[in-house]
Amino acid sequence: MGGVFVNYRTRDGDWAADLLARALSERFGVSNVFFDNRSIPVGSDFPDQILRRLRDSDVLLVVVGPRWLTIEDEACAARKVIAAGRARHHRLGTMAR
Repeated sequence: MGGVFVNYRTRDGDWAADLLARALSERFGVSNVFFDNRSIPVGSDFPDQILRRLRDSDVLLVVVGPRWLTIEDEACAARKVIAAGRARHHRLGTMAR
């Protein structure tokens, strides 16, 4: 399929990503630009569609807004718990040696 995959964090740069996706769609055609809320049909498996389209893309355009590193959401909280668990696991493994 190819094309451009426009990536952004919700509540951080989504307006800029939207403008870029619209401009790219005008230039290369809507079917060649992936933008989640316009490219995934209602009722589709969202994570599956994201991964499939990302793998099929030729270009990944990441829009990084001013809050990219500090924005808090449910996924961020889950990542922090996983990271803390990995760090704890690593420390325990190191101490056992």
